[in-house]
Amino acid sequence: MLKRFTHAVLLLLLLPIWADASVIDDLEGKLIANIEVESKIGITVSEIVKITNIKEGDIYSAKKIKNGVELLFKKGIFSDVIVDATLIHPPSVPPLLRGDTEGLNLKFILKEKVVISDIKIEDNAIISTKELLNIIKIKKGDEYIQSRLIENQEAVINYYKAKGFFKAEVKANAAQEKRPDQVAAVFQITEGFRAKVAKIEFTGDKAYSDITLSNILKVWKDIPYDEIQLDKDIKLLEDYYIKDGYIRSVISPKRVYYDEPNNEVSIVIHIEAGIHVIVNFEGNSQIFSGELKKELLIYEDRSYDEDILLGSIKRMEALYRSKGFYLAKIDYSLKENLDRNEVIIDFKINEGNKVYIKNISIKGNESIKTKKLKTLMNTKKAGLFSKGILKDDVIEKDMEAIIVLYRQNGFTEAKILEKKIILNEDKTEMELTINIFEGPKTTIDKIIVKGNSAYSLDDITKAMKSREGKPYIEAQANEDRFSILALYSKKGYIYATVDLKRFSKEDKQLIELIYTIKEDKPVSFGRIFLTGNVLTKEKVVYRELLIHSEEPYDYEKILKSQRKLYRLGIFSDVKIESVKEIKKDEPEQREYVKDIQISVKERNAGAVEFGVGFGDVEKLRGFVEVSHKNLWGYNRHVTVRAEASAVETKYFIGFKEPWFLNNPVEARAGAGYQTEEKVGYSLRRLSLTSGIDKSFTEYIRGSLLYQYEDVELYNVKPDAILASEDEGHIAISSLNPSIIIDFRNNPFNPTSGSLHGLSVKNAADYLGSEAKFIKASLQTSWYYSAFKWSVFALSAKGGIGRGLGHFEDMPISERFLAGGR
Repeated sequence: MLKRFTHAVLLLLLLPIWADASVIDDLEGKLIANIEVESKIGITVSEIVKITNIKEGDIYSAKKIKNGVELLFKKGIFSDVIVDATLIHPPSVPPLLRGDTEGLNLKFILKEKVVISDIKIEDNAIISTKELLNIIKIKKGDEYIQSRLIENQEAVINYYKAKGFFKAEVKANAAQEKRPDQVAAVFQITEGFRAKVAKIEFTGDKAYSDITLSNILKVWKDIPYDEIQLDKDIKLLEDYYIKDGYIRSVISPKRVYYDEPNNEVSIVIHIEAGIHVIVNFEGNSQIFSGELKKELLIYEDRSYDEDILLGSIKRMEALYRSKGFYLAKIDYSLKENLDRNEVIIDFKINEGNKVYIKNISIKGNESIKTKKLKTLMNTKKAGLFSKGILKDDVIEKDMEAIIVLYRQNGFTEAKILEKKIILNEDKTEMELTINIFEGPKTTIDKIIVKGNSAYSLDDITKAMKSREGKPYIEAQANEDRFSILALYSKKGYIYATVDLKRFSKEDKQLIELIYTIKEDKPVSFGRIFLTGNVLTKEKVVYRELLIHSEEPYDYEKILKSQRKLYRLGIFSDVKIESVKEIKKDEPEQREYVKDIQISVKERNAGAVEFGVGFGDVEKLRGFVEVSHKNLWGYNRHVTVRAEASAVETKYFIGFKEPWFLNNPVEARAGAGYQTEEKVGYSLRRLSLTSGIDKSFTEYIRGSLLYQYEDVELYNVKPDAILASEDEGHIAISSLNPSIIIDFRNNPFNPTSGSLHGLSVKNAADYLGSEAKFIKASLQTSWYYSAFKWSVFALSAKGGIGRGLGHFEDMPISERFLAGGR
């Protein structure tokens, strides 16, 4: 008689939901004889074994089943998992394992999440699809949840109403796609007619005429109603009132009345202007009133209390000092006129003379030369290359830079005692004196490392920057702690700790550093799971990884693996995280085997690009390119491109296999057809290319290509003919090795670094080429960002070539031409 038991496992409650304890006890210790899987998307038994580590021949354990189901949920593609355990007779058990006990048949019943594979907008005419997609919060790849679809339906309806389509209708539904676990979210739009603005009325104590206020708005009478623009306009009104001194003005929420029969709206905006603050400046001849007004806190804080006015004065005086008016003083007077509901604030300014720095003196610096300290400073005396202005923020940074330099030279107690300023008689020049207290210079006497067994003392010392006999730098000593931790993390000692103790002696002139290491046990990578890949095959991700099961846990390898996955160009988001098992009623424990979950979000692999331009030679020119970077989910690239201008047409189709024969070698093949009008001749070229590319390091990449070209030269001018091959058909068969060295910080948008390339083209007899020659080209490009908004790029290219054998010259189509043509 068969006994049957089913675990219905939920995400939050991973426990059997029926079966009493006696039945569970009956299953414990039984042999798992067979495993089955029920899945709509074709999950196989081998995949289940890989994820759960539950396999045929294992002994049944409720705890192991529970952990396995947790791992299945962490895959992120299942909404429910049911494990059905059935007792079967011994004959089904492998002969060597039968014994006298019954075996178990485990059936994993998987209910996959339904994912939104596409979002479609239908029948919209006035509001663009792009605009609506920004309103819709569900995205491709999200789990389909009916309530979220309805929420987004309401969001689209509300957006239409805000745009004046008060009768718009939106129906959202989920359309089944080819895959059973995918649906398309379809929004069907019935826009209707857009309401117009019938009138705009301003009420309350406005202080301005309706015409003045209406001119500020961008929503006017007789134009389509737009609530979003109206809200922006009201913000403009608020800013207008505040800038004009109505700092306590209040604009009430707008009132909008919809006239359904006429499809019109009336808008009422109620305004209370409040008290009017008028600001006057007296005595300012060197700085415009408008510039001073920007420093006032009155408008930011919407107040004219005393502390606000004093704070405003401090800011204005700082502005004067930044322009060299070091002695500028500002006072104010305030007059309230309640009858007119206004306040008048007069700022009286005594600008004084412009004061220049005549000399900078530094005292107390016995160990570091004055010249070196002055070089650090951005504050300079007046001269040919400096205005000689003392600025508060600049001098403070200069003082910080001086102290940092002292710290880097072992003076741990160095400080600035004072900054003294002495003015001349007519108060037009100043002498700046900086008094420094150096304190004792501290030298490292001994560095002691304790508790290390995973690494030798030499290895640890090499990772550190501090050295015995060198100046003690506190920041560097602390940094060495992290360097030791980083070294240990490479071998998986992520729970290692390093304690640093310092012992000073001989009046702080010597210091002893003791690093005590507690290594703990090394951590290794466990199982590695992948989620989020819909089109992309798992092997495409796994083959890029630098992390592998049972290897030491290395966070640096995790980061490098993440960068490699981003470089594939098929993912918009990549996360590599440790899977922390959550165990209820148990304290958090350290994991010494960490399972890793890789979560990816696929980007649209297909692209259509086009461009149009104009050149002095090419005249009107353009191109169109269709490409796909993830063909069949294997990261294979296919590109079809066409270019045309008045002098040239090009057609190209290319294919790239990123891992040729399961090795990290890129294979590519392509075919092209070209016609071109040169200065001295015309040509037609049919080319076939195949070859391989290989990255040797992060910065160096090489390639070897074979190219066959059928070239037809015609309309050749007599003075351009140097050989018989310079006219008519010629077949060129060549090998093209090349190497690229790339130090750019970003291959797509470089702001620094350099790019260098060397390529050789060798057309030889043994390749069946009708023309025999060799040519080499060298190119170098340098990038430098002088400012945040600009990048300076410099590029140079050169080449050399000659004919081989009885060919004295290269074919005309392969020669280097002045001007590039």
